[in-house]
Amino acid sequence: MISAIILAAGEGKRIGSTKALLNWGNENLINYQINSLSHESITEKIVVVGSESEKVKKAILRNEIKIAENNDYLSGKTSSIKKGISYIGNDQNDILLIAVDQPRTEDLINKVVDFHITNPLDKKISMPYKEGHGGHPIIFSNLFLNDLSKIKEESFGIREIIKNNSESIIRFKTTDFSSNIDINTSEDYELFHNRFFNI
Repeated sequence: MISAIILAAGEGKRIGSTKALLNWGNENLINYQINSLSHESITEKIVVVGSESEKVKKAILRNEIKIAENNDYLSGKTSSIKKGISYIGNDQNDILLIAVDQPRTEDLINKVVDFHITNPLDKKISMPYKEGHGGHPIIFSNLFLNDLSKIKEESFGIREIIKNNSESIIRFKTTDFSSNIDINTSEDYELFHNRFFNI
């Protein structure tokens, strides 16, 4: 089984608003991300909030979601990952990480999850791979739970784990355009939103 952690604590300074609350199709970005994690193997969903936390919490429409509040979000993304890790209810679950500003198609997420759970390796890190670049979501087997709980911003967080465990990386080759989307600016938002919904 898999615990999915959605990182939604950042300020969104460059875009000028809280990314989780941006319109995305017929809903906002946070609810799109939650709903896209529909695979039956994802048995737990944790949203890490920080900036504008009360607004983001009120925007979440589904009751089964665990909310992890990160009061230290200004220190960087690693603090949000560790906060989310601390809310996992079953330490035998694998861990899926995705940021709220990296929307993926539901189809891509389902395929990466299937790829992960059907691979026979015990210690593995699964990710989509497009045109020579790794993307998100990233899924870690539960054997990395302790490592994830100890990541540090100054050593580049999960990048260090990935760098030090290259033999555990399994890449799902994809042509899905969403695998490398990252919304940082208003221009990014408009471009990717329009492409996502064929506007």
